[in-house]
Amino acid sequence: MKLQEMTTEVLARGIAGPDTIAGGGSVSALAGAYGAALMSMVSRKTLQNKKYEPVRDEFTAMLERVQEPRETFLRGIQGDIDAFGAVEAALALPKNTDEEKAARRKAMDDGMIVAAEAPLRMAELAVECLREFVTIVGKGNKNAWSDALAGVLMLRSAALGSVYNVRINLNPLADRAECRAMLDRATELEAEAVSLEAECMALAPELTRPTE
Repeated sequence: MKLQEMTTEVLARGIAGPDTIAGGGSVSALAGAYGAALMSMVSRKTLQNKKYEPVRDEFTAMLERVQEPRETFLRGIQGDIDAFGAVEAALALPKNTDEEKAARRKAMDDGMIVAAEAPLRMAELAVECLREFVTIVGKGNKNAWSDALAGVLMLRSAALGSVYNVRINLNPLADRAECRAMLDRATELEAEAVSLEAECMALAPELTRPTE
């Protein structure tokens, strides 16, 4: 069974169990899927409220746009595991001679790059969704602010969790140009995710600022 097809209970127990079925990369993608789902929810609540008729066209388009990110995140839950396959294949290579050891090392390094590409894509997508949430929180149904902000937090977690997975795979290879470029992009995404989260929170002061 694919990870995205498991119940939340089975997936959580599988992650926590002795034979771990997934890790932080998959959980980050799951957080992104929930965040994207809340984008749809708040968009629908906005469209259902006549008070928000002036933004109907904008939110109708929004609702159409947010469907694919949710599905991409869901695929990413399993994709993170699949992407690590190249590393696992490299680990199985023989290491009896110096030549074999060198070939195995190169295969492992190349595999780590492949394994970093999946979470980098998830981080990119999470930031794209956070940009949409600025509009959702700023113009959408205020009765759904708590739902919207929960989605923002999920997507921030998706972005940062994915960035950390990129780094753990690529930091040892930072002297390679392609790795350095990916690491730099991950840092940009981290900063933008944090900034967008703060922007969204500032748009809902009644919820995010303590009552004096």
